[in-house]
Amino acid sequence: MTTKHLNAYPTTEAAARWSETADALDMGTSEFICAMVEAGLKKFDATTDPDDRDLTADVLREQRDDARDEADRLRARVRALEDRLADTDAAATYQYVLAQPGASFADVLGYVRDTSVERVPAHIDAAVADGVIRATADGGETYYHPVRDHDHDGDENNYSDGFGVGLPYYTEGGRE
Repeated sequence: MTTKHLNAYPTTEAAARWSETADALDMGTSEFICAMVEAGLKKFDATTDPDDRDLTADVLREQRDDARDEADRLRARVRALEDRLADTDAAATYQYVLAQPGASFADVLGYVRDTSVERVPAHIDAAVADGVIRATADGGETYYHPVRDHDHDGDENNYSDGFGVGLPYYTEGGRE
């Protein structure tokens, strides 16, 4: 194989980086530069045929449309998460105080208590989806049960809070 001498004028930092990388790969710097140029040429086609430009524009339009679809999907996800967050008691408290500046504690408590019925279904659905509680149906009625956490301190009377923290199991007679 015959070779030809070529000159390149990289920055001092680039030359040092290339030399260090070549050393790490147990290659000479010239061998490394040649290998990287060849690898780069395999990944890049610099043709400028007019048909390719039209194809490229079509590809760009398709990528743009895909990105817009993804952005729309993410916006919808953000809206759903914001709605879910807005359904919390803390958000309800904040919204009430924002709408009723100077409200008393009793007023805020009454509002949260009176409107909790509107938020509970979303909380239950989220807890079921997160695997924190499970729902069972019997005779047209739905019952909810905490999910047992058998791994928490070996105590089967603990339930998971969904974050790996065991919660004590309570019965009608008290804590088990």
